[in-house]
Amino acid sequence: MIKNHIIYLAVISLFLASYTMSQTTITGRVLDSKTDQPLSGANIVLVGGDLGTTSNKEGQYQLSIAEPGEYVLRVSFIGYEEAVRNLSLGQNQNLTVNIQLRSTILRGNIVLVTATKTERRLSEIPGRVEVITQDELKSLPSQKLDDVLKYSSGLNVHRTSGIFEIRPVVSLRGVSGDEPGRTLVLVNGVPINKSDTGVANWNRINVNNIEQVEIFKGAGSSLYGNNAMGGVINIITQTPVENFSGGANVSYGTYNTLSTNFNLSMQKNDKLHFGVDGFYRRSDGYIDLPETLKTEYTVPLFLDEKGISAQMGFDLNPATSVKVLYDYYDDKRGEGEIIEEVDGKHRHFDTHFFQGKFTGRRENSKYELNGFYQFENYLRVDERIKKGEYQKFDVTSNRVDKGLLFYYLRNIESNHTMILGFELKSGSVDGGDYYTTSPDTILNRGKMQFLAVYLQDEFGLMDKRLRIIASLRYDKVKFYDGYFHANLEENPFYAYNDDLDENRWDAYSPRIAARYSLFGNLSGYLSYSKGFRSSILDDLCRSGWMRLGPKVSNPELGPETIDSYEFGFDYSPENTMKFSPSFYYSKGNDFLYFVDTGDLLWGKKPIYRRENITAVDIYGAEFDFTYRSYGSIFFSGNYTYNQSTISKFPDNPELEGKYLIYSPIHQTKVSIQWENKFINIILGIRYKDRQFINDDNSEEIDAYYTLDVQVWKVPFDNMKIAVDFLNITNERQTEHIERMSPGRLINIKLSYNW
Repeated sequence: MIKNHIIYLAVISLFLASYTMSQTTITGRVLDSKTDQPLSGANIVLVGGDLGTTSNKEGQYQLSIAEPGEYVLRVSFIGYEEAVRNLSLGQNQNLTVNIQLRSTILRGNIVLVTATKTERRLSEIPGRVEVITQDELKSLPSQKLDDVLKYSSGLNVHRTSGIFEIRPVVSLRGVSGDEPGRTLVLVNGVPINKSDTGVANWNRINVNNIEQVEIFKGAGSSLYGNNAMGGVINIITQTPVENFSGGANVSYGTYNTLSTNFNLSMQKNDKLHFGVDGFYRRSDGYIDLPETLKTEYTVPLFLDEKGISAQMGFDLNPATSVKVLYDYYDDKRGEGEIIEEVDGKHRHFDTHFFQGKFTGRRENSKYELNGFYQFENYLRVDERIKKGEYQKFDVTSNRVDKGLLFYYLRNIESNHTMILGFELKSGSVDGGDYYTTSPDTILNRGKMQFLAVYLQDEFGLMDKRLRIIASLRYDKVKFYDGYFHANLEENPFYAYNDDLDENRWDAYSPRIAARYSLFGNLSGYLSYSKGFRSSILDDLCRSGWMRLGPKVSNPELGPETIDSYEFGFDYSPENTMKFSPSFYYSKGNDFLYFVDTGDLLWGKKPIYRRENITAVDIYGAEFDFTYRSYGSIFFSGNYTYNQSTISKFPDNPELEGKYLIYSPIHQTKVSIQWENKFINIILGIRYKDRQFINDDNSEEIDAYYTLDVQVWKVPFDNMKIAVDFLNITNERQTEHIERMSPGRLINIKLSYNW
């Protein structure tokens, strides 16, 4: 037996040795054509060999291939034109190929993956997609990621209390209103929206660990399923590409706000990479209530949050890789009232997020398996004085979302690609209200399961001037194990105690889109897509109190759907300028609204329940304009018009023709950046139109504008000093009728990278 093993190992060793000796090696450097500076993190792909790598800190790269033949080397880097080299490789040949990339003023050559799940240049995608690069994330004055997103056309960011906001809402194209679940948020391609609430927790996203953000506007359910009614936002984190690198930054500002961040990463033998980053922020906060609403218990909001993430990747061979990521976030936020509790009314989020990805390449094909697990332990501590009596209760929820996502990509011809994908996802909640000043206990539980399959066909015609995408997805959804229980007969919701009925439904999500390039500087696109959103578990299985009053669960809820029609074009009269208008119409059906059941609580308060009851019409247009001089001036501006109205509401016809809440009709955003050898400055201006805050449009919040400025300097290599002035005019705007924004904020930042 031992002898056989020795012979076997010897044969394997000889085979590996002969394989290694016969390999052809391609090495080189990727440089800026104008400055000859190395470009770190450039993507190098050998088409035909299905191999790929990235350049290191010195711009160096290496690829090895066993078979001689004809190949195409493609090199791309954000902000640069793609370079293509035809190579004829012989046996045992060592070849040096240095690549110089030319910077592009406009970003049509940026490579994106979210819109089609294939690596496509921005100028090739038949739809409206926006990318926010790492440089933009660092240069725009901001404290959170959505502070940067709010400068994008078609996006509406609802964050009244700035960094102290408990539930920020980011919505696309007027679909959301106050429903965060109508916009799908991904991190590295996997969803982070919670099935219980539909919320993606923007507070836990570490801006310093982001490579780029891709925003796909319009219904994206044909590839991504649930939540993608208004669009998809994919946050792509950094992957280590250097032997060893790191950085740290610290900032201090208004309201005694202290923030720190660090990151370390390394790469070994171009096969193994590892990275870790973390952040901490605390702030004494401010009082967000106007004078008329303050009480003796009113105190400033407060904030204490921290997070850490780690990732590791390993290339098993040139065509196969494995990557794992873990992210932890701990967050406590005060709500501005203290009676007896040390921290008063506050909320605590404890979140664990795991992701594992396996990627393989074969000749003309690629496959990817993603697995994720997200666990959030939520605690809300509430205390109040009601009719002269002190009341206190805790709300807890254990929220779990997990899934397996797989797709297989096949390049049938040089300009024809098909994708087949399967998904299995599930979400659950196990929550309860626990009173400490009374014996009341209220429990709710529920689970959801999504099983999906999708197919996409992408091809080019007319010498690649016409690109067409057709896709179809089928989702099978089940709600089960629903349960509600109030322990006391005196509890007004005791009558609703029961095991809740199981509910099943399905959804078809087609999309067809085409882009045609008339000339090199003019192209247009057309698209139709259908999206859907499932009801959240909170509406399916929880009865209790909400802002409107008492509500009861409805386990029979089906999906909301939307049909979106869109066209637009991109025109670049010269290389420094680009104009990109888009026009869209969306028809929403079975939108969820609270409806009066006709029953009364205590004989006087109407009881509400969610129903698939309304139809919605959405008309909109976006106009984007960018200009970058060959010198140091960059201008970006956009205007968004959006009209979202209720077109049908059988149970409440007087609401027909009314606007959706928190959906401004007009928004304008401008940023101007000036870089020079003395000091750099970027100015951001935003205008947001008035917004209605109730369904009958009888109450509204005023229109407002903000002016943000960042001034920065790089005094030494790898060091940056910056000062952010957010809302410099001290506009105390509101996005809630009873709460005010923090006003002017000043932050001083110091960062160092090595």
